[in-house]
Amino acid sequence: MKGVLLNAVEEAVSARWGEQMWDELLTACDLEGAYTALGNYPDAELVALAHAAADRLGCSVDDVQRTLGRLTFKPLMARYAGFPEAPTSLREFLPKVNAVIHPEVLKLYPGASVPRFALRDNGDELELDYLSVRDMCMLAEGLVMGVADFYGEAVVVDQPSCRQRGDSRCTIRIKAAG
Repeated sequence: MKGVLLNAVEEAVSARWGEQMWDELLTACDLEGAYTALGNYPDAELVALAHAAADRLGCSVDDVQRTLGRLTFKPLMARYAGFPEAPTSLREFLPKVNAVIHPEVLKLYPGASVPRFALRDNGDELELDYLSVRDMCMLAEGLVMGVADFYGEAVVVDQPSCRQRGDSRCTIRIKAAG
């Protein structure tokens, strides 16, 4: 995992719960936390931080990963200003992830392992298959909610199938709220 994601997580945790919380999570996980954007770090570090946060917040690791995904979207987007033909909605943004965003990420961070998404537009809802060597579909689900927040859209997101529950793939379903 590239340090840029861990930097965004640090920023999100510090903004939401304070810098002391970030320091407490690092201490609980016995991590240094000096992440450089171009550095490579084990996925296990983010997982450990999520477990430590779940313990402190009294919620599930899935809830923490969703929340971190949601909170990190805006800081991540701020790092990629100058989006060509900037999307104006979640529906415009999602198809650009594979075609525009992840290729740009790979230019900036060679060696990054980015997920792939298969998007289906079913009219009233979108379905997004999360394809990754990582089992961080809850983080991806949170990022989708962060995209909706960024564009001021209210959505309901769920996962009708998830590899963590034994399904063959993770599918994130997105519907307009209300």
